[in-house]
Amino acid sequence: MSLFRKNSVISKNVDKNNRPQQKTGSSQCVTRRLGPSKGVRSTSYIHRTFVDAEPKKGDKLTEKQKADKREREKKERTNRFKSRSAKPSGEQNEQTSGEQKEQNEQNEQTSGEQKTPQIIACAIGGPLDERKRRAAFAQELFPKFSHVAQRVGSGGTWRIPLSSAPRFKTVNTSSVEVIDTPTVKKDDTLLMIGHTNFNTGLSTDMFEGADQESHIYLQGPGFNIGSGSLAMLKATVTDVNSFDAGMCPKYAQTQWDQVLSLYNGKILELHQFGLGAFFTSRFDGSFYRQFGLATLSGGVRKRFEQKVVSELYNQYEKLSPDNEDKVVALAGALGALGEDVFAGDAGKNKDGDKGKDLVAMYRLWPDNGLDGAQAGAVMPFISKAVMSALKELPTYAGEAGEAFDGGTNEFDGYVCHCMLSDAAGIFRPTPKEHLDVMLACVDAASKVSEHVRLLQLQVGLNNLLANGKKITVMHDLGLDPMVDDFIALSILHKLL
Repeated sequence: MSLFRKNSVISKNVDKNNRPQQKTGSSQCVTRRLGPSKGVRSTSYIHRTFVDAEPKKGDKLTEKQKADKREREKKERTNRFKSRSAKPSGEQNEQTSGEQKEQNEQNEQTSGEQKTPQIIACAIGGPLDERKRRAAFAQELFPKFSHVAQRVGSGGTWRIPLSSAPRFKTVNTSSVEVIDTPTVKKDDTLLMIGHTNFNTGLSTDMFEGADQESHIYLQGPGFNIGSGSLAMLKATVTDVNSFDAGMCPKYAQTQWDQVLSLYNGKILELHQFGLGAFFTSRFDGSFYRQFGLATLSGGVRKRFEQKVVSELYNQYEKLSPDNEDKVVALAGALGALGEDVFAGDAGKNKDGDKGKDLVAMYRLWPDNGLDGAQAGAVMPFISKAVMSALKELPTYAGEAGEAFDGGTNEFDGYVCHCMLSDAAGIFRPTPKEHLDVMLACVDAASKVSEHVRLLQLQVGLNNLLANGKKITVMHDLGLDPMVDDFIALSILHKLL
């Protein structure tokens, strides 16, 4: 059934203590508090609301009978989807290990019969040729998945910088399958963690293959999907779980260093080229929001921007003396700007963050020939300079008497982690729990059996794939500066 045929609504309720609350006629949901003031409501497909069947004509049920009937139906649904009730940690861990061992044995028995991968990685973000490169590159990294590129939504003008990483540009795309839209059937799951399209109509069209009774987890609204497209999607699909930037955890650059140190050579290259391309082609407040500068003053921002240029100059002086004049010219132009220019509105969202002063400052990089399109080979050095300057942000802010909001968001892996947590019937992760899972899953040498939470998440993955169900991941691997898609795909690949 097409997702644009019928509207349906899901009920989500929590009590003031952020614990699950049961309400007559609705199902249970879980809230995890990520910060001092933000509560995140989550509802997985195993906790969906079902409309109670109407009694037969002539039947008269008391209110108590109706309540009992609803409770019986709720228990039947819970058993059907293998949802576990909360238990003390030791008992739950013991149960998790036992269930996982049994499931692994079943998987081994049926692995020879399994011909089609149950996880489909669908590359989106950018024009079709770029999507095909994403799919081919992902195929090299994640061989347990099926890989395709999506045609719908690939049209239009793209202002976002495409990867200039050599390994990404030279990947062989001749065998990549191109589809219009991924088919997501009833009870299947769609994980959307990539950029769709800035055009609302094209963005919405990309979800045409999703059944109204499928289950969707996505990162947005924001860069990946606009508010209009998300509203249309939620009006047509029963179970849509969306995570905006404020719901995703932030990590200091020293914590990100731990994660980046475990990236393999190919992914580290994507990060090094991607961060530089992002920084040098800014046209709104996205960079300032993601990396914690949106709330800082013009004076602190100017110190940061100048620090990036000085760090770059130190590298250029050794590596490319012929281009030294470009960096010197850029440094002079930045220094001539007043602090008020750097204080332009970076926005809390994508509305109203294109102040002319900030845009003029952003333009100094391409105007001096130092963006990804004109100087692709320089991007790793700019990325290194940016990361170095970011580590000093807390110092800059502290000296100015300003509060620093904590660091850089991780988006896609967190949404994937929450999806698996919901399916396993456990609470969504704290920032510390998510960091531990990130480190374990991007580390090729780590084993699932060594991590209690990974064993729990593996149960969730098995629930999502039970009885031949599938997970489709719409990703834009190579587009995000911290390569968040790699984290999400690594979590799934590690657990499969």
